[in-house]
Amino acid sequence: MNPKFTQEDILQYIYKETSPKRSKKIEEFINKDRAAKLFYLESKDTLNKLDSLNESPNETSIRIVMESISKSSRLEETH
Repeated sequence: MNPKFTQEDILQYIYKETSPKRSKKIEEFINKDRAAKLFYLESKDTLNKLDSLNESPNETSIRIVMESISKSSRLEETH
């Protein structure tokens, strides 16, 4: 009898947050349950896409933060 695993369990497995014993059971479940397999594959695909994004902050945001830091430094020096 295979235990039922949740989507959260599968995500923990994907992120390698499960013990080796639990991982093995989840793998078996994924291989036997079509819906679980589909969720696993879609989740892995989504994570791979997210990992491939190479986003940088907007230049204006960087300038605003740097100006704020500079102002803070000047205030600290005067007190």
